[in-house]
Amino acid sequence: SDRSMPTKRDCGSATAIAIRLSPEAQPSSSTRQHSGSGGCRPNSLAIVPSRFDGWGAVTNEALGVGTPVIVSEEAGSHKLILNGFNGSVVNAHKPDQIAREIEKWLAKGREQSIDNGAIRKHAEEHFSPEVGAAYFMECLLSLNGDDIKPRAPWLTGSEATATQSYLA
Repeated sequence: SDRSMPTKRDCGSATAIAIRLSPEAQPSSSTRQHSGSGGCRPNSLAIVPSRFDGWGAVTNEALGVGTPVIVSEEAGSHKLILNGFNGSVVNAHKPDQIAREIEKWLAKGREQSIDNGAIRKHAEEHFSPEVGAAYFMECLLSLNGDDIKPRAPWLTGSEATATQSYLA
């Protein structure tokens, strides 16, 4: 089949649009994301064009196997995206913008310039289940009146500072 042909793919907890970026991309048991469910695989592109989505766990699941994600700013999971590295954040109400980002990522796939291993490693270090559990424990422990509030491991720079101020 045409490698740029979009299909709906079940990536565990939600259905996203997936595009194969490489004809060599084949499902395997070693490409299971850290949630344990199957479907997303490296060398694909997940597109989550939600106009309303509280979080969008499919973003976590795709990134967990090294799949870049185009996600709308309406999904809370857009906070996981480092534009250009592991995906893109788009406005769900601007189809032309979404189309441009799809074209950009298709070009990256043709050039083989997507580092799926680096995307997967970043996910493991910043928002794997283990990292999330440790952060949750830090949040619970901080309820004892500590002045130091935990930093969400997936936030960077000013977002982390703003979140810590909010929690204080």
